[in-house]
Amino acid sequence: MSRVSNFQAEGRRQLRWLAATHAVDRAQEEHRERYEEACREWCGGEEPFAALAPWWAEGAIGRRLVESPYLGIAQEAPSLRTADVPPATVIVSDSVHWHVAADVLIRAVVFDEMGAGHPSVRSLADVLAPVAQAELRRSPGARAWLLRQERHPRRLMPRFPVLGAFPALDAPLVIVGLSIRAAIDAVTDSGPGGEELAVLSQALDGAMPGVPGSVVASVLAESANPLGALTILGALQPSEVLGVGLAVLSALVGLIKTDAASATPQVA
Repeated sequence: MSRVSNFQAEGRRQLRWLAATHAVDRAQEEHRERYEEACREWCGGEEPFAALAPWWAEGAIGRRLVESPYLGIAQEAPSLRTADVPPATVIVSDSVHWHVAADVLIRAVVFDEMGAGHPSVRSLADVLAPVAQAELRRSPGARAWLLRQERHPRRLMPRFPVLGAFPALDAPLVIVGLSIRAAIDAVTDSGPGGEELAVLSQALDGAMPGVPGSVVASVLAESANPLGALTILGALQPSEVLGVGLAVLSALVGLIKTDAASATPQVA
């Protein structure tokens, strides 16, 4: 191939790269606009008010938590205490509402002191349960486990179709999982791994029914996809995964909301 041909081929590659980059940027911008519009729907047409958070000291684990970009998005989501929550049919039928609902749940647990067991939190998590199940069907690591659960169910469970093109940007288990990952990192980055893992184990006792906190902590500490990893433990129904994720996040937040530099008790 001549130098001219090489130059032309490289030019075509660069144009394809620029076109693809522009398409991605435009898609992300369109998604952001749709997300913001959906947030206003949850707030009666108004802009949501960001949740207040303490100004933790520099180096505190609480500071590391709230500085996470994933928590920053949830902090500015609508508040479940005051939101005009759309009907379940609207939420389930539009993926951008999945994303808003997931961020609303994270805000409720992390910033609004509602807890994973609050009736409003549980109700909204139940609305997202079929979406979470469809999300699990798209996860190669969870698909075999999910099929086993359906062949040998502990109780009657509705079936939901596999989604051919699951909108990953709006996947609720990924969104909640990223917040869990941020909380885990805020703890494990604050001190010796063994000591911090012991603290996590104690905090997570009871977060996942039938599974010791030490097992939950070990799985979470080693996984980039926390909720996907928890499914391999096999102690949950698909409809329970999101609720357990919120319980885990709630337990971690209770451990992290402090000006201390470490979650490990300090010895004088």
